[in-house]
Amino acid sequence: MPRAQPRFVGFSASVNVVGQWFTRNCGSSGMHTAQVSGGPVGFTLTSDQVPVALDACVFPIVANPVQSQTDSTITLPSDVAVHFMASADFVDYHAGADTSSGCLMHDCTIASRIIRRVRIPARNTIRARAAKIPGWC
Repeated sequence: MPRAQPRFVGFSASVNVVGQWFTRNCGSSGMHTAQVSGGPVGFTLTSDQVPVALDACVFPIVANPVQSQTDSTITLPSDVAVHFMASADFVDYHAGADTSSGCLMHDCTIASRIIRRVRIPARNTIRARAAKIPGWC
């Protein structure tokens, strides 16, 4: 799942959400808070922090605070938990690599072949990202 992308939560009917109706906890980066917008059927959650690359996260929606707009005694039948792994970006795969020498340390022909054949989930080809890194061919 892309790290910085807002999350969308949809319900089958109009609901009121009261108090702490969701959390997000990631193994390496810990608890995350988010700004909520939208409603009453769909809500957009924009995270205040971005999880680290390849961080395993759980996103539970707590049943009781999610109440029907027509009858507040009707809530979700049970808590719902979504497990996901935060995506990694091109720069995460090359973190710590010295790219200042660029082509002096790498054969540009081999680097170009690799760039054309490798893809990152939820992103364009690496070539589109590599152009933004100083020192690349």
